[in-house]
Amino acid sequence: MVVVGITMVTELAAEAGLFRVVAERTARWGRGREWLLWLLTLGLAVLSAIFLSLDTTAVLLTPVVVLLARHARLSPLPFALTTVWIANTASLLLPVSNLTNLLAQHPMGLGPLDFVALMVAPAMIAIIVPTGILFLVLRRSLLVRYETGSARQEPVERVLLIVSEVVVVALLPVLVFGVPVAPLRGAPYAVDEVII
Repeated sequence: MVVVGITMVTELAAEAGLFRVVAERTARWGRGREWLLWLLTLGLAVLSAIFLSLDTTAVLLTPVVVLLARHARLSPLPFALTTVWIANTASLLLPVSNLTNLLAQHPMGLGPLDFVALMVAPAMIAIIVPTGILFLVLRRSLLVRYETGSARQEPVERVLLIVSEVVVVALLPVLVFGVPVAPLRGAPYAVDEVII
């Protein structure tokens, strides 16, 4: 149930242009240096995989970074490869980051914070090791410059963009702390629960 809800929210946020706008801002923050844009994309992929999910990052963010790279006249390969790989490895930290986490959490009898405490070290290793490997493999292609204005586009609907930003930001503490999402009518479901 949680996975379906998060998928719906992220699909609506993507339609509102939230992920595209975040990627465009990231391009401006890269200041014309591909290696810096790559690091910012890496950070964005890590945050997306942890707080939204592996699927959101792989399915929604990957096409955004590919388009971003093409608009900036850069090879999309380093950005797509990084996003897909990190989507898989960075999704260890929270129960909602990956369906496998949800399935493992309940038999172990762990709450969301206990799960995070258990997974923080493996999650850090799963982020740092692939990042180092990717940098070693891609380091020569990352030493080019790009024009920062070439990737910028205006959002389609400003009100929808703002609403989607607010909803996604408001969901973060709910996802992390397992706040009940159905307190009415005595519903027992919480964000850290899944119905199979």
